[in-house]
Amino acid sequence: VSSLDSASTALSVNARDKQVPRAFLGLREKILGIFGKFLPEPERALLKGIVLGTKSSLDFEFFEALRKTSTLHVVVASGGNIAIFAGGFLNMLSTLIGRRRAIWPTLVLVWFYVFFVGWQPAIVRAGIMGSIAFLAQAIGKQFDASRALFASAGFMLLWEPQWLFDLGFQLSFAATAGILVFTSGISRFLSRVPSMAQVVVSLLRENLATTLAAQIAVSPLLFFAFGQISLIGPLVNVLVLWTVPFIMIGGIIMGIMGLLWETL
Repeated sequence: VSSLDSASTALSVNARDKQVPRAFLGLREKILGIFGKFLPEPERALLKGIVLGTKSSLDFEFFEALRKTSTLHVVVASGGNIAIFAGGFLNMLSTLIGRRRAIWPTLVLVWFYVFFVGWQPAIVRAGIMGSIAFLAQAIGKQFDASRALFASAGFMLLWEPQWLFDLGFQLSFAATAGILVFTSGISRFLSRVPSMAQVVVSLLRENLATTLAAQIAVSPLLFFAFGQISLIGPLVNVLVLWTVPFIMIGGIIMGIMGLLWETL
């Protein structure tokens, strides 16, 4: 879902900072300062975007390159961040106290991250859907992603009705719905490619199917909003998205180490 989750939010460089609760701003600024002190550009701006969704230091040429290749979502905290952050913590904690007990501190961590990054539609949607999934596990119920998607939309619009007209909200839900509806069919189609290409397709099929499914669903919205669609976007996303979890985890470790002792 992160492949197109918050493209519209990326066009407003300071919008996210205004949505961060004051209690989190001091800690957030310290981590941004650590990234700024030890990394050059454009790596510094890229890491700030991937970990915390901050885009104010992106240079125009880099911003345009991301936009033209449909990879602006990389520098927008989205559902993928929640999955990486919460999934990693849950798996680590499960080995110590068991999976069901680990769910509750993971839920707390999910919402800490939502507020820390900023109260934006894509990240809130992911937080609600993730919470429903974790709660279903905790009480032994089966998780239904379609129902969770509609439930999260309902909760969000009850809280903030004007989000219905927010492009970030529309893209996030369209991308998620597209993945739920189209991914399996596209994956089956890709499995029928000629045998010579089978090895390559088998390695890329899951990511390519997911990206294409999201692209199909959001393309009308993107064309209406921006007047263009990137034809190379799905391929570029398949090639680069696997790097994002490693960059995000490395950035989190760097931020924590820098807070404890900058020499580390």
